[in-house]
Amino acid sequence: MIGRLNHVAIAVKDMHAAAAVYRDTLGAAVSEAVPQPEHGVSTIFVTLPNFAGRLSNSNKGKRP
Repeated sequence: MIGRLNHVAIAVKDMHAAAAVYRDTLGAAVSEAVPQPEHGVSTIFVTLPNFAGRLSNSNKGKRP
């Protein structure tokens, strides 16, 4: 059984909508979108007391 997750990356179609769910439903702290052009994605970091993750979507118009 997993006792704690340290970091999870989640590819999503609409990271702003996904961030709103984490923020509004779970009370997570969410960052502004951070472009990562070297990887072709943008990322929003999500933090809860027992979870850290990132939501990413493609900057190239492709599905994640």
